[in-house]
Amino acid sequence: MADLFNFEKIKKSISDYVQIKFELFKLEITEHVANILAQVIAYIVILLLLSFVLSLVSMGLSFYLNYLLDSDFIGFFITAGIYVLGLIIVLLFLRSGKLKSFFEVMILETQKEPDEKNE
Repeated sequence: MADLFNFEKIKKSISDYVQIKFELFKLEITEHVANILAQVIAYIVILLLLSFVLSLVSMGLSFYLNYLLDSDFIGFFITAGIYVLGLIIVLLFLRSGKLKSFFEVMILETQKEPDEKNE
């Protein structure tokens, strides 16, 4: 009966339990942060490659329009105008809140995928 109320054992058991729970929490947070960083790095690499492709396509379009219009610079202005139009459209979506909602949903869906794989 004395072992049942051994407060030192109980205190040590509770202390060990709390320490293990804290270590598990730290590992889960570390895993979550590593997952987010990996996704951010992947998106940065994709955006970097996309910017190279977009730059080359833009230059190609500009030179092609210059060739068609028999000009040295009008194709570049037309291409810049296309980008300005695209920027205006993006700004309108940003002001309406639709762009923010789209990215929020995309980020939340990305975060759900790793959790579902563990189950």
